[in-house]
Amino acid sequence: MIRLYSIAFFLLLAFSLGNSANAQLKTSPPIESGRFRFYETKQLRGEETYEIRADNNGELTIQARTELPFAEQEKKPLVNATLRTKFDLTPLAFEIKGPTLLDIDEDTSVTVQGNTARIQDRGTTNTIDLSRNFFTLSGYVPLTIEMMLIRYWLAHGQPASIPLLPKGEAFV
Repeated sequence: MIRLYSIAFFLLLAFSLGNSANAQLKTSPPIESGRFRFYETKQLRGEETYEIRADNNGELTIQARTELPFAEQEKKPLVNATLRTKFDLTPLAFEIKGPTLLDIDEDTSVTVQGNTARIQDRGTTNTIDLSRNFFTLSGYVPLTIEMMLIRYWLAHGQPASIPLLPKGEAFV
């Protein structure tokens, strides 16, 4: 009887692992992943993790999560961001949500269609015409999005400045 339960358990485990493997095949594996750690006076304050995935169309999806559980404020910072780009790193969509340091709540999304961007930034919605070069960035975390800004700058000929959406300008 114990042997029968052992065989049934093994088959159930094998079946569930097989289904998990099939589900993973439908989602592309990360082409890059990493972690940043935040320190203050040699004390770990938090961490950011990220993954970059490529789809069959050559588009990239960058997902980042910044957690600062040791920040000395009541509402602990936890920011999630997703950036979707063309293969040349030109943004197609950007979304960032969550509380940051200084109790600032990020709630921003940018959707690009052709030469137009629809921007929702903390309760306001705007539509703007895009210049040739632009990038999406809101706030100082996640650092992953700033890393992608540098890669964009390098891939686009190192321009003197890059307009940022929802607002601002980057000088590298």
